[in-house]
Amino acid sequence: MKPKYLFPALIATIIAVQSCNKDVPPQPEFYTDPTTLVNVSSYGWLQFDNPDHLNDVLEQLTKSDSAYEANHDSWIGSIDDSYTQQQIDSVFEANNYTPDHIYTSFENNQTGFVSLRHQYEFLEDVYLASLAIGESINADDYPDHPLNFTGLNSVVNSKGEYQVGDYVVFTFPEEEGNFVIHIDSINNSNIDFIRSIEFCDFNNYTIIDTLYPNDSLNQSIRQGAGEADTFIQYKTDGSSGNQFILVIYFMKLNDWANGSNSADCRTKHKAKKVVSSIPGHEFKCVTRFGRHLYFGHNSRAKIVHHEIKNGKRKKAKADLGLKTVNPYLYVSEDCINGTIKTDKDFPDNCTPSNTNCYGSDFKKKYSHRTKMPMDPTHITNGNSASNNNDTKIRNNTRYTKFYFEGNVILTLYNKW
Repeated sequence: MKPKYLFPALIATIIAVQSCNKDVPPQPEFYTDPTTLVNVSSYGWLQFDNPDHLNDVLEQLTKSDSAYEANHDSWIGSIDDSYTQQQIDSVFEANNYTPDHIYTSFENNQTGFVSLRHQYEFLEDVYLASLAIGESINADDYPDHPLNFTGLNSVVNSKGEYQVGDYVVFTFPEEEGNFVIHIDSINNSNIDFIRSIEFCDFNNYTIIDTLYPNDSLNQSIRQGAGEADTFIQYKTDGSSGNQFILVIYFMKLNDWANGSNSADCRTKHKAKKVVSSIPGHEFKCVTRFGRHLYFGHNSRAKIVHHEIKNGKRKKAKADLGLKTVNPYLYVSEDCINGTIKTDKDFPDNCTPSNTNCYGSDFKKKYSHRTKMPMDPTHITNGNSASNNNDTKIRNNTRYTKFYFEGNVILTLYNKW
């Protein structure tokens, strides 16, 4: 990891100057942009010092992106629905504006790193090109990943991998789950095997740990696991003894949450649907509730827009909007009798009762991500593995409204 310190001489100079001039106002604390402290592993994933560092990077990218967008607000608002995509691209170029500029710049500064965002943009284009003229897209076939949301998809690599401290997290494309391996267990001989592991491989394995005994497991991993997760050791040498080549900690976020009737609450759920009722347009709408290790429990939603011309599709930008209403409970609360809290994800300057703002400008409103709060009954630990299973939702209460040109085109509920 890159060192994070000031040279003693510099500190001494600052102190000397301030002590000689009492009129000098208090100086801001020294600040280092956390995005500059990220390293790239030889295996192609980003390395973060600890969970705080990872989340600081995400926060910095979000702030920088908001500032970049605000800097272009004066002219972006002049684009209206009469513009073709080609005209929009020309206006963008004339104003030196690139969508997702902050995120792509961050990714491009990481030598040897290919982001999940970049990978899935490519896979989406390949999928669209494979469709026959007039063929509809299928939400289940459309390439996607649980972490393919703005921000998250810029800090994990094309395979959904990232390293926090000494632990590398590997994610599954279609599941809200992951497995974790200590960096000392990974080498050039087994990395391909590790990357070939699938969600269904984690069945009926015995918990025996000879390399990193259970009583000395990193506490941040143990605390982040929770009741629904499992520690396993994956035997890869085919022997019947207790010698293992690889130690894997498998973490699957359970669908069911605590409560008098557990079927009424879940700690994770996703819903997706394709809207094709508007001539010349098609929309893939996704809303998710769940978590991945170190990212915390998140409420997420996004809308992907395609223009259809001559039967062929092209990803396009339009007046898109998202509004998610997310009633939730803490995991420690009873599902039926617990106190509902409401978390809302709205575009900037929008309110629950005001929908006009969804069609007012071209500001990015096609994706959102909100980190959920920690259950107050859980012990707060700066090194804990994210907000683990801290929140849950009741059946058929959380929903996202998707907007196109100021009008609701779909209300999608998390219903099971």
